[in-house]
Amino acid sequence: MRRLNYVRLLGSAFHMLRHTLGGMVFLAAVVALAGIRDDPGLETRIARPSPLLGVASPSSDLVAQVSPSDDLQPPRQGPQVEATGPAEPLASGDPASSVVAVGPTPAPQAPQGRPVAPPIPRQGGYIIIPKARLATLPVTGPAWQALKAAADGSAGTPDLSNQDQDNNVFVLAKALVYARTREPRYRDEVVANLKAAIGTEGGRTLALGREIGAYVLAADLIDLSVIDPSFDAQTFRPWLRSLLSLPLEGLTLQTTHEQRANNWGTQAGASRAAIAAYLGDATELARVAQVFKGWLGDRTSYAGFSYGDLSWQADPVHPVGINLVGATIDGIDVDGSLPEEMRRGGTFRWPPAPTDYPWGALEGAILQAEILYQAGYDAWNWENQALERAYEFLLNRANWRPAGNDEWQLWLVDYRYGSISWAGSPGPYGKNFGWSDWLYAPGS
Repeated sequence: MRRLNYVRLLGSAFHMLRHTLGGMVFLAAVVALAGIRDDPGLETRIARPSPLLGVASPSSDLVAQVSPSDDLQPPRQGPQVEATGPAEPLASGDPASSVVAVGPTPAPQAPQGRPVAPPIPRQGGYIIIPKARLATLPVTGPAWQALKAAADGSAGTPDLSNQDQDNNVFVLAKALVYARTREPRYRDEVVANLKAAIGTEGGRTLALGREIGAYVLAADLIDLSVIDPSFDAQTFRPWLRSLLSLPLEGLTLQTTHEQRANNWGTQAGASRAAIAAYLGDATELARVAQVFKGWLGDRTSYAGFSYGDLSWQADPVHPVGINLVGATIDGIDVDGSLPEEMRRGGTFRWPPAPTDYPWGALEGAILQAEILYQAGYDAWNWENQALERAYEFLLNRANWRPAGNDEWQLWLVDYRYGSISWAGSPGPYGKNFGWSDWLYAPGS
C-alpha cells in the first residue's frame, strides 16, 4: 500500500500529543488541527496518486482464507457502552403499517457535529455509475457471462425480512443487464420484483439495511420513473420514504445508521444513501454524509455512536469507526482497524482472532462511499483515505482475506485506489451489492 511518509508522521505526532498533553491543552490542539485537516489544499496534498480515476494496478492473486460472514451472533465482549452519548433522534414518522407522503426529509432539530462540505454536482449518471461509462462496459467475457446468467435465471421471491436472501442482488443483475442491453424482459422482471418486495419488510434493521439498497439501485437503473411513472410516484417512492423511519425492534434505518458503529450501521447507511439519492433528497443525503464521515474518524462531523468493548480503540475516550492514522495500542500499529468489529474476536490481542465482521462492515461502508461519491462527495478521500487504510490493515497486517459474498468488495476498492491488485473469481456478489468484476474490472 502506498502512503506518504509525512502523513504517518503527522498521525504519529497527533497520537503522541493526545497522550502527553493535558485534557484542555489537547482539546485546544484538536480544534486547531481540525481547520488544517479540512483544508482542501491539504487534502489534495495528502491524496495518493490519482486515487479516484478508476485506474487499477496490475493484478495478482489473493487466496481466500475465511468463511462467509455471519451476523446472527451477538457481540462476544462485554456490555454495550455508551461512549459518546446517543445519536440525535430523528423524526420517527408514521406507524410501520402506513405509507407516508413523499417530501423532503426535514433536517434534525439540533444536528450533531459539523455538516460536511456541499457536494460537487455530477450530471448524467445513475445513482451508482455514470450512464456513459456503463454503456462502454463489455458484453463478452467471463464477468459478463456470469452477470447475464444470473439475470437470465429466477431471482426468487423478495423477502426484506430475511437478511441472508440473495433475491436483491439477482434483481440488481437483471437491472444492470437491462441498462446495458435495453432488452425489455429484464426491465419487466425488475418491476415485478419491486412490486413483490413491498410489504415484505419486517424483522430487524440489519435485514432491511442489507436488502433494500439493491432494489433501489435496480429501480434507478431501469428508469422506473419513466417506464412506470404511476407506480413510481404513487407507490414506490412513498414506500421508500416510509422505510427510512420504519420501526423494527426499536430501531429504524436512520437510527441504526446513527447509533451502530458496526456492520448494522454501515449496511443501514448504504441503503439510507440509496433511498435518499433515489428520492432526490439532498438533506437526507447530506445527513448520511455527515454521519459517515464521523464513522470514518472525523468526530467533529459526528460522534453519536454507541460502542461496546473499547479495547480495540486506540483512544477509548474518543472512539471512532476506523482507527486514525498512526494509531497504536501497546506498540502495535492499529491504523485502519475497525474497533467495533475487531472486538467480535475478543478483547485486544495480537495477532487478532479472525472473524468476518470487519468485511461485513466494510461492505456497507464502501457502498455508502460510492453512492456519496457519485452524488458529488469526496468520500473515498475522507479521513486520510480511511477506507483504503482499513483494507490495508486487514490484508497486510492482520493477514486476513475475504471469502464468498465478501470478495466483491476488492474489485471496487482496487478501482478507486488502484492498490489492492485483486483478481478474484468471476461473478462475485455480496449481501447488498455485487457484479463488481464487471462494473470495476481493471481498465473498465
